[in-house]
Amino acid sequence: MIICSFLGHKDIYDEDIYEKLTEAVFNIAELDDTVEFQFCSTGYFYALCLAAVLEAKQRFPQKNIAIVIVARSESREYLVSNLKQNKIEFPLYIADKVISPPPGVVTESERDMTLSGRQLERWTIRRSMHIISYVYPVFFDSAHMQHRYAGNRGIAMTDITNPETTEEIRKNIQFLPERQKTVITMQLARQSWKEIAAACGTSIKTAHSDAVHACIRLQRDSILGVLETFRRTPHQPVVCCILAIGEADYNSLCLFEQAILFLFRTYHVARFKILLEYCHSGYMYILEKLAEKFPEIKISLFVDTKIKDSTGYRHHRQAEKINTILRQSDFCIWHPPLKSPAHGIAKQLEDAEQIKVLDMGGNGPLPCPLQNCNCKTAFRYVTIGM
Repeated sequence: MIICSFLGHKDIYDEDIYEKLTEAVFNIAELDDTVEFQFCSTGYFYALCLAAVLEAKQRFPQKNIAIVIVARSESREYLVSNLKQNKIEFPLYIADKVISPPPGVVTESERDMTLSGRQLERWTIRRSMHIISYVYPVFFDSAHMQHRYAGNRGIAMTDITNPETTEEIRKNIQFLPERQKTVITMQLARQSWKEIAAACGTSIKTAHSDAVHACIRLQRDSILGVLETFRRTPHQPVVCCILAIGEADYNSLCLFEQAILFLFRTYHVARFKILLEYCHSGYMYILEKLAEKFPEIKISLFVDTKIKDSTGYRHHRQAEKINTILRQSDFCIWHPPLKSPAHGIAKQLEDAEQIKVLDMGGNGPLPCPLQNCNCKTAFRYVTIGM
């Protein structure tokens, strides 16, 4: 088994990042039949990582590729209760499991969440056998510190940064105020904070502050306005098809709404394509209500055509229509029926390698981990003793 994690800045600085990321994820997936991809941070980069792993699950259906969410142990009840109240935008059923470190590894103090987050990231790094890295060394942010930590531990890393972008960022250093420029230049030369403070004639605390402000300015000047990979023009919107023919109860409707909001807010999905015969009316109602609330959401409806022959009416080119919609889509929300599995559609989904599938029935109804609770929810929780 291979355990892989991601390290990156919260913002994106390269137009080809998703292509590089997908290639790196596919290369890791090819190394073993069982691969776990760990997630413990948020931000647009990590959203792209999740999309790449979802695509890898489609590309390698014969492999056991798992999406693992890493959370603090005290977050367990918080996650579950918010899932039940539909307060979490991230649809947890995407995850194959949620893990947490044993007690004592991460600080329990709510007053120092930054420290807690760093400890959780380092525990995730220690579990990793491989890391896909999108870290520019010029930015001395938390991603840079964790990257250095992983490098010191000798963990194998795949770098998906762009040398040309690194050079452009370095050129922007000359436009910084003189003291900030000195701090960044000496930091790149791996000089100590004591030496940097002495050279600038300031305290170490002030040198730290100068470095933070310099990095914020460099990051702001380096972000391109077109780098939200999944955001396109109105003439080429991001598309999601919906094949939801499972039972529509309160729980599944909440999960469906989570999925729509997650795709809309995270990946800017603006167009939803629906073949009416394969979407329960309850899901249609939720989608129409969301379209009223968010005018950017557009719904394209397709009705299965019928032709008349000597034996009466029959469906015409049903499979071809589903294949066409899948080819035109970036994402698919899939909720199969429990009583009569739709093997034909499942096979078509499996063959659509480029699509990213949000499977509402993938984990099945799992017991809620809250004590004395008999409800059903797609949630799996594990404490790792490492």
